[in-house]
Amino acid sequence: MTISATPRMRSGALAAAVAAILLGGVQSSPVQAASSFPDYPLQSGAGTVPPNILFMLDNSGSMADSFMPVPGLAAMTDVSLASAKAFNSLAYDPSVTYSPWDTTDTSGSATTVPGGTTYGAVYLDDTQATTTGSIGGNARSVFYVLRNTSAPATATSYDRYRIDSSGTVQKASVTSVNTDGTLSIAAMAQGAYTDYSVSLPGNTGSSASVYLTPVGTWSGDADMYVTWNGSTPTTSNYQCVSAGDTATEKCDLNYYGAVTLKVRVYAYSATQALQLQVKSTRFGTETAAVPSTRSNANEVTNIATWYSFHRTRMKVAKAGASRAFIGLGSGFRVGYDTINADNGTPNTTMRYPIPVGTNSARFEGANKVAWFTRLQAQSAGGGTPLRSALKRAGVYYQTAEPWTDGTGTAEQACRASYTLLSTDGFWNSDSGFSIGGDIDGDGAADTLADVAKYFWQTDLRTSLDNLVPTTTKDTANWQHMGLFGVSIGQQGTLPVTSTPPTTWPNPTLIEDARRIDDLWHASVNARGAFIVASQADEYAKALKSALDNIKEQVASGSNLTANGNSLNSGSQIFQAMFTSRLWSGDIKAFDISAGGIAVTPDWSLATQANDPSTNFASRPVMTWYNGAGATFDTTHVATPSQFARTGTPAVTAADNIAYIKGNRSLEIQNGGTLRDRRSPVGDIVNSSPFYQRETGMMFIGANDGMLHGVDSDTGNVLFSYVPAGIDVPSLASLSDPYYYHHFFVDGQMDVSTLAQGSNRNILVSGLGRGGKGVFALDVTGVKTNGFLASNVLWDKTGVADNDMGYVLGQPLVRLGNNGSSLAIVGNGVESTNGKAVLYIYVLSSTGAITSTLKFDTLIAGGNGMSEPRAADTDGNGTVDTIYAGDLKGNLWKIDVSNSSTSRWGFAFASSNGNNGTPLPMFTALDPSGVAQPITGAVALAREPGSARIFVNFGTGKLLSQSDVVTQSSVEQTQTLYGLIDEGNRITSYTDLQQRSIAYVGVDSAGRTARSFEAYSVLPSGKRGWYLNLATNAQSYARGERVVTAPLIRGRATWVSSIIPNLAEGCANTGKGFLNVLDVFTGTNPETGSFIDVNGNGHGDDKISVSGTQPSDGNGFVSSIDLGVAMPGQPVQIGDTVAVGGSNARTGSVRKTGSGDRPQRLNWREIINRQ
Repeated sequence: MTISATPRMRSGALAAAVAAILLGGVQSSPVQAASSFPDYPLQSGAGTVPPNILFMLDNSGSMADSFMPVPGLAAMTDVSLASAKAFNSLAYDPSVTYSPWDTTDTSGSATTVPGGTTYGAVYLDDTQATTTGSIGGNARSVFYVLRNTSAPATATSYDRYRIDSSGTVQKASVTSVNTDGTLSIAAMAQGAYTDYSVSLPGNTGSSASVYLTPVGTWSGDADMYVTWNGSTPTTSNYQCVSAGDTATEKCDLNYYGAVTLKVRVYAYSATQALQLQVKSTRFGTETAAVPSTRSNANEVTNIATWYSFHRTRMKVAKAGASRAFIGLGSGFRVGYDTINADNGTPNTTMRYPIPVGTNSARFEGANKVAWFTRLQAQSAGGGTPLRSALKRAGVYYQTAEPWTDGTGTAEQACRASYTLLSTDGFWNSDSGFSIGGDIDGDGAADTLADVAKYFWQTDLRTSLDNLVPTTTKDTANWQHMGLFGVSIGQQGTLPVTSTPPTTWPNPTLIEDARRIDDLWHASVNARGAFIVASQADEYAKALKSALDNIKEQVASGSNLTANGNSLNSGSQIFQAMFTSRLWSGDIKAFDISAGGIAVTPDWSLATQANDPSTNFASRPVMTWYNGAGATFDTTHVATPSQFARTGTPAVTAADNIAYIKGNRSLEIQNGGTLRDRRSPVGDIVNSSPFYQRETGMMFIGANDGMLHGVDSDTGNVLFSYVPAGIDVPSLASLSDPYYYHHFFVDGQMDVSTLAQGSNRNILVSGLGRGGKGVFALDVTGVKTNGFLASNVLWDKTGVADNDMGYVLGQPLVRLGNNGSSLAIVGNGVESTNGKAVLYIYVLSSTGAITSTLKFDTLIAGGNGMSEPRAADTDGNGTVDTIYAGDLKGNLWKIDVSNSSTSRWGFAFASSNGNNGTPLPMFTALDPSGVAQPITGAVALAREPGSARIFVNFGTGKLLSQSDVVTQSSVEQTQTLYGLIDEGNRITSYTDLQQRSIAYVGVDSAGRTARSFEAYSVLPSGKRGWYLNLATNAQSYARGERVVTAPLIRGRATWVSSIIPNLAEGCANTGKGFLNVLDVFTGTNPETGSFIDVNGNGHGDDKISVSGTQPSDGNGFVSSIDLGVAMPGQPVQIGDTVAVGGSNARTGSVRKTGSGDRPQRLNWREIINRQ
């Protein structure tokens, strides 16, 4: 199940880098979103059971520090410039545009913390946005910038900048470094101290360093405390302290005017002789200048904003956390805790747990306001008891509360739970701590890694089923705690790589950098991630990455496709899938043989796109511009500026279009600022792969804004097309690290054979949930000849048409009786007029549209025409009849058998033939008389012997969240139909024979299975049959429905039914059945079953009901839950019938020969998939 975050309403400076580790022409006006379906895929259960996130902030005393050493950088040889970015990652950086903290207003909407952006009223407090004062004319605004590209080894390579009392930025070069004083200190006993003072010159805005080093071979521990405000330094009064575990100490400081520097050297343990040295900088003449291209006023504002919101470790943490969490919404439940209580002592209970008592704890409204208020009011003080803090989080997750939606509500077994732990130091301050020893077996006991391992491997709620969704990284399905660790600036002893080490340093020996390794180790043990972040953007990146990874799930909403019906050495099936939250897509090709479907794919579209040798980003990408095909670039889009983004992360239109086309050089993981992708192929949700044998190609729509043409032999994308009707602002946001999912090219397609397309392979596709209308491409010979702008035939997705809706079904390209190829399209859902309309585009020999015919049913009110099917009843290769259903349960028949298009029309009308009010062939009603929606296509068959035409279909829909089954919903009964078309309407259910599900039990493999009623021919005079699917009283399949077309082979009709109980707590991917019955009787076949369950080739496997098989001669298995969640449309290859499921798995059965009576028919349904 995936959880959708709310759209990001604003973009700030630090959000740019936030997604690395933890997913005319093109229209210039926004495309109106559909109301029938959400922006997230229903197959992944988005919006149902939000995960828990406990954000745990380090509030130890060091978080108030304004210095964070740059990892791996050697010290300067003369004096350290504490306010130079090269040495202090918290120092002012003129290349960065700083922003105030993100926060919420009283309603929970995004805004920023007010104030703090003028130099005379910055926030002086080291942790909060409080206590205003000026940074003009004092040392607070001093910073240093490297003057040239030489290595920053000496202070004289730098220029000093400061704001003077008038608000002007002044620049002066560092000219020299002077030694202002030295002192030799004799050996001291433990607890003794030595004081020293030295006068530093009044060179306005200076820097100094105080060095303490041992003399000779050293033992002992000395600490250094420094003031320059006139007070005497002590262990509790200081402006700078250096208190490591040795006697090598250093303090770096900025001062303003002449000062007296006072130093106290304190013997933490007995010491030997020491040397104290003080050095300070000298400067040249000041001139008014800024270190960037900003104006003086803008530079001063930027410096003030840095000082107020970014200059200390705590402020950086708040800036990054605010930026990462502001984009979250009701799809998450967020708590807040700190490693210490505010008085600096360890916490014993959770401070602000998941707020289950308010709005089910969803991160919106009052809950979001409270979280930001607590974060931004946080102070600092105390030690670093990380182990106790993490244990406290795990113990909290062992209680029932975080698994519920509030008092008295049920625990949700599929709720995922995580802790995001950030710290700036090495764990300490929890003497006597224990988690039970060496949990992870690495030889070190009671480490942070042991805590993480314990709460990951332990089933925290043994009373609940193990239903927590798994990811590629975290395969645990029991209730457990995941962990994402962030080290604020501190590096461990090991380089952080994607592959963790096999041996970890022991962090229990001494308080040093090995304890940062331990935080990484803990993140690995809990199947999370770890990053070192020293700036707000890096911190935000780490948190956002963690949030992105929290709800990764692989799913599928499309159907399997095969490269042929016959089983041979090259037989393959193709399955599309997507990974939620990361919003990446893939198609995998699996070999299929008599032994079944291969486990390892022959190729993967995503893998090929990631392979530099395939040159994915350099392939031809076309679009529609000024009435013709054109290269997709800044010169061939209606409004190029819509692809540019001036907010952070800023991106030019050219770079953004390159990103959309697949260039990955500007992704965060490659040093840029744009959203990271697992592969450049976007998520493939509802679009199904279409294989076309004549072209040797496969075609697929993806939510990266493109239809892709894929070499079916290799998986290489040979070309792509960006339709005109794409929502440009949403497409441009693909590169935003806070990207919120949108549908773009999500529809089905058809590609004509050369015979049906006037000697062309013409592709026609809709956008599905991505937009209204259809487009056409000429894909003849593209594997050899390439894809050019001239291959784009026409595009109706950017054209205003009140009768055209979101085309969710497959269009058809067929040869008509008028001698022209026809593109046949059901108008889909949510047209402006709300009617069901069939479109027929009449095409010229070049594929251009010569005329557009509309067949309007006149039935409106939220209606829409579903996927059409065409029949060639006289066998001459042209379409004679078209069948299609609509959302109001009507089955329509359109007669196109005449050579003149003026004689084409509805087969039935109220009067005057085609000029009367159209009437449906049949209207599907549930047992209460309510219309049953028809959203899938029909299938057609002619009965051997009688030559009667049967129209086979099922009813039901899955378009919106309201269509899913909930615990309290009352579900409409849906039905399977087999209707005989005898040339007149069916107006009464008394004309149909009702069939039934005879038994429900399990098959010999232990799977839920059913048996339809025993074979019997239709009684004389009956016009067909119907079979009601599960009702509200049948809880095992309540809400069962059919949303895809049946597959008819011989007498067998194979049809998938689904039960989309996505919103029912943790049944997040639904379930369903692969059903098969005799299409001409609506029963089991005359002998046995069409399914060979036990592999003996006979189809004699029977249902077991409560351990007993039926004794009435029936009960043969004819309906199976294959364990693939909601199955898609079946495909048959040889004797294998396969389906793809919404959990991205495949299932298959072997078919028997029951009822397969080969016979040469004198008609056919025209199918172009081969």
